[in-house]
Amino acid sequence: MKLSIVIVNWNTEQLLRECLESIEESLTRFPYEVIVVDNHSKDQSAATVRSNFPDVLLLAETQNHGYAKGNNLGIAASSGEYILTLNSDTVIWPGSLNECIELMDERPEIGSLAIRLVEKDGKTQHSVRGFPTLQNLFGEVTG
Repeated sequence: MKLSIVIVNWNTEQLLRECLESIEESLTRFPYEVIVVDNHSKDQSAATVRSNFPDVLLLAETQNHGYAKGNNLGIAASSGEYILTLNSDTVIWPGSLNECIELMDERPEIGSLAIRLVEKDGKTQHSVRGFPTLQNLFGEVTG
């Protein structure tokens, strides 16, 4: 099964480089493609992708479309059976994408997969919560 990885970027050249390098180190058993949608960055993001990652499909946009439309552009250009939308500030742990693809292949009833986000110190990064109330915020802060 082929994995399409769509990354929407805006002015995150160094983070994007680290993200793309981590993808190369993570996927070893499955075919994949990487699509970077650059939302008209003012830094050297697009040039860095062109010169250092020639296998990456770069959609260098002439305006900032925002995150959602950027993902839609990348997904429209993809050819994989699986699609991963990935933020440019993400670093993938070696082997983790292989494990995700294997799980999806083994369990065809799964239509979507979310992974745990982990900070550099190993703590879980909270990424989903309800409407912010004092009680919710207190619970998040105190664990």
